[in-house]
Amino acid sequence: MSNLIDELISRDAQRSPQIVRAEEIRLRNVEVRKAKLPRFWWMLLREVETLCAELGKAFPNNEARRCTVEKLGHIDGFRIGSAASPPRHIVQVTWNVHGLTFDYTETVQKELYQRDVEEAHGEIRITVRPDDEALVAHYHELECDSPQRLAEALVRYVIRE
Repeated sequence: MSNLIDELISRDAQRSPQIVRAEEIRLRNVEVRKAKLPRFWWMLLREVETLCAELGKAFPNNEARRCTVEKLGHIDGFRIGSAASPPRHIVQVTWNVHGLTFDYTETVQKELYQRDVEEAHGEIRITVRPDDEALVAHYHELECDSPQRLAEALVRYVIRE
């Protein structure tokens, strides 16, 4: 055999365990996300509802600090809207079951009865923390390691904090 072939065989033999291990980790992470994501989603929705209700009680006369949450009936999703006068910020979050992620649309309503404008679309990536297999949601540059932290991040966008 030529030196090139011997070298390639040697390199592939060394790399194979690493490639195999990486694929095992990737498949395990998919299994963990499939198992844990439904509970994370429902806890997120509960946290958003609780936070919006608490803000309403804490700031009954301050529209800028209040928001509403609306479940979207036809899909797994919800919308959080500011109670403030325009420009109002709104974020809609849907569960992408097939992609094991959450999709979001952020909009700003500039006039009171105007359709939502200035849309931004994105994905809240869900990863698995390697040490304890906890789910981590990546929203913009934030890493939210619990449904509560993700709920807070979404509400902060809506109330512009």
